[in-house]
Amino acid sequence: MPHRKLTLYERQIIASHHDRRKSGHVIASRLGRHRTTIQRELRRNRDVAGESLPIVAQEQVFERRSRVRLGSSKIAGNSWLQGYLKDHLCDEERWPNVFAGQFRREHSKDA
Repeated sequence: MPHRKLTLYERQIIASHHDRRKSGHVIASRLGRHRTTIQRELRRNRDVAGESLPIVAQEQVFERRSRVRLGSSKIAGNSWLQGYLKDHLCDEERWPNVFAGQFRREHSKDA
């Protein structure tokens, strides 16, 4: 099956079937998704009472994605690492993945 993100509509279907006590396997077959996709959705995006809330789940997905896109990363939260990269990455004529591997070996405790 191709990798596709769940849509709000699919989340609403999942919640509806889950409320009617349908199994993850049944929901998955109706949506044409793998059962672990449904299980993961139900486990990850529910409230404290265990109910699936599709709109809240969709908002959480956008929040998680936007954190990654806005630079909420290891580099953004570490001024030492930012300085190191500014000083060394531009000066080096190496591929970024080679630079990253060497950095991990030499500074695994620093970052």
